[in-house]
Order: sequence, then C-alpha cells, then structure tokens
Amino acid sequence: MINFEQHDANAKLMWNLLTSRARQGSQLITYGEVSKAIGLDRFNQKLALEVLQIYCDLQNFPHLTSLVVLSDTGKPSRGNALADSHLTTEYSIIANFDWPSAPESFLSVDLNERFAASLKLKNRKTTQGSKETNHWLLQVNPKVWDIAGYLDAGHSIDRWSISQNKNLIRPGDRFILWLSGANGGVIGWGRMGEKLDPNLKSANDEYWETPKSDRTEYFSLKVDELFFDSPIPRSVLKADAVFGKAIIFRAAQSGNAVRVTEDEWAAFEIHLKTGKGLTVLDDDEIELRRIDLDKTIPVTEKVSLTKSRVGQGLYRERLQTIETSCRITGVSDPQLLTASHIKPWAVSTDVEKLDGNNGLFLSPHIDRLFDRGLISFSDTGDLLISGLVAEDQLTRWGIYQGVNVGAFNAKQSEYLAWHRKKYSFTGS
Repeated sequence: MINFEQHDANAKLMWNLLTSRARQGSQLITYGEVSKAIGLDRFNQKLALEVLQIYCDLQNFPHLTSLVVLSDTGKPSRGNALADSHLTTEYSIIANFDWPSAPESFLSVDLNERFAASLKLKNRKTTQGSKETNHWLLQVNPKVWDIAGYLDAGHSIDRWSISQNKNLIRPGDRFILWLSGANGGVIGWGRMGEKLDPNLKSANDEYWETPKSDRTEYFSLKVDELFFDSPIPRSVLKADAVFGKAIIFRAAQSGNAVRVTEDEWAAFEIHLKTGKGLTVLDDDEIELRRIDLDKTIPVTEKVSLTKSRVGQGLYRERLQTIETSCRITGVSDPQLLTASHIKPWAVSTDVEKLDGNNGLFLSPHIDRLFDRGLISFSDTGDLLISGLVAEDQLTRWGIYQGVNVGAFNAKQSEYLAWHRKKYSFTGS
C-alpha cells in the first residue's frame, strides 16, 4: 500500500530544498547531494520528485524538478519533461519565478486522488490518438517580432514559432495570443495546427527584430478572432481571481508555448463574452462557468453545486440549521444575508462546498470584509481585524476590535482555522 503521508513528508523536504536552490539562481544539485541534504535514498527521491513534477504540471509552474541532475552528465534524468536544448531557458524561468508565494497544496491528503488522476491523464496525453484538448498561451514581444508592422502590411497570422512543449502540442489545441508589455494583454485566440516544415519560408520572417533561435519550430494556426487594436488588458486579467494565477504573470520570460489550465481558459472565455475584459469577474462567476463546462459532473450534481454557489438549495438549507443571523450586525432576514463560505468555494472539495458548517450568514458588507480576509474570527468568537484595513473605516460600520460574536462549533472551527491561516491572523 502506498504511504501517502510519507510521500508528502518527503515531497515537502524536496520542495524546500529545490525552491531554496531556485531562489539562489537555479543552482543545480545532484542526486548524491540531495541524499546528503535531506537524507532520502534514490528510490524515495524519485517518488518525491514525481509528486513535485505532477504538482508543477497541475499548477502550471516551471519544471522545478529539472534542478536535480545526474553527476556524470550534469543534466536531469530521462524522466525530465524538457529537452536538453530548452534547459537553459527553463533554468532562467525557474530562477525568476515567485516560489515563496506558491502554495504547498501537494501536502494535502485530499490531493492524493488528484495526483493519481493526473498520472492517468499524463499517460492519456502521451497516447497516440488522444482526443483531449490542451490550452496554450502564445506570446509575442513587439521588440522581438514586429507584429504591428506585419499586420499593417496586410498579412494574416497563420503560423507561430514554438520553442518549448513542442511534443505536447496537437492539432485542435486552443491558444490565446498574448502581447507582452505593460500595455499588452490578450489580442486573439484560435486553434493550433500541424507542425510545419522548418525550411518553409513565410512573410513573417522579414519582421524579426532579433535573430531567431535555432531551436524554434513553427506550427500552423487558425486564428478564430483577432482584436489587436482592442486587447483584453493585462491589468484586467491580472486582477481576475482565476486568470490572475496564470504563469505569464509569474514568469513573463517563459517563451512559447505556455500552458493554460482549464480554469484559466474558462476565465478567459468569460472575459471574451463580457466586453473583452471590461468587467472583472469574481470567483462565483468563474466557478459557475467551470461547473457548466465540466462534462464529468452529472446534471443533477451540477444543479446542487450551482445552487449552493449562489447561496441557494442544499447548501443554504444546511447552513440555516447552524446559523440564523449575521453574527456582527444581528440582521436575521434571509433576504438581506449572504450565505458565505468560510473556506472559499474555489478551493473546497465538493463535500466542503455543500457543508453547512463551512458557512456563515453575513450582511453583504461583512461578507465582503470576510471574503477578502480583512476580518476573521477566533474559535471562541472574538472578532479579528486585519492590519490592512483602517479601524476608523470599520467603526463607521459599527465594527469594533474586541467584539465577541459567540463561540463556533468544532467543525466550523476547523474551517475558521483554515481562514485564519490563509490570511495570516494570529487569533485562535
């Protein structure tokens, strides 16, 4: 039987070691040096690296595990996902990535099934004839390739240079076109085509401002929509609750093509349908879209999950057996209260999403403060106020430090502990 707890403990040791090396400039380390540093033999190193590699793939992080190399070659083992020619670029991405802000979600026992599923998914993706669609971000730096001049000359975008993940791209995969720079953002989208003959000449060759890399290969594209003159702004997408976590914001020099998760793609689609980014979407809208798109969720379950997301149905009924009013304002009219999740919907399991103990009835302004981590509660009911919000602003709402709203039950306390840890409250 697989000991997931031990795997998690080993993975944490490996994670701490490798992220420390990454922050020092992507310093490589051999398997022998890993053994001396954290006391794992080669077999357990392999298992820990597998957990981290799956996690990085799921979260769209750089290939952190490629820092572990063979002593005789100075390169990662054959299990590494990158070709040798891409390692220099990847090491630069790893060194510039914001690792301190990356959550160690792989330590959660709840993710064991997810890891098993991702292994199967990984196997399916490498099986010839797979029907699954990947999502990619293709970025262009106007200082490197003169896209404006290319389009002004009347040319259409029908191919793109790819330097990484070439073997994972399949015809029909969907892509986002990204214009880099502070005033950039998404300028179009479409579907990937076939890999092209490297000797095939194209009009876009004339618009390179810097020499092309010898590693570059070209893929044909079908652009479904191009809006170069009115992009979905980078600032709007970065503020999005889901798309804001995309790797393009954490490692801007990540090259082409960059993975986009299904949730990030769903978030992009909603921006596309709501005025090209004029509206910033919250977690509720993103999650409802994800539920609607997920073909693995039965229709009846979709109804329950959707209703609970908007504060109705089974979740609200369960919450009403535990909470009857807003603990701060005292308002008890259900029409004036928000059925708020303590542990946010987006990071909850399907069981937690419908658990009444994972909720509070809050007045709308209190819900906004709680949802953003500006207030929380101790298990005994003491109101905790974040240093990020001025107390004089809260007093205008009748909210004061030192208020006690009454103790919470044991299950609620578990969720509140998560909330306090997430938002760095010290109360208990």
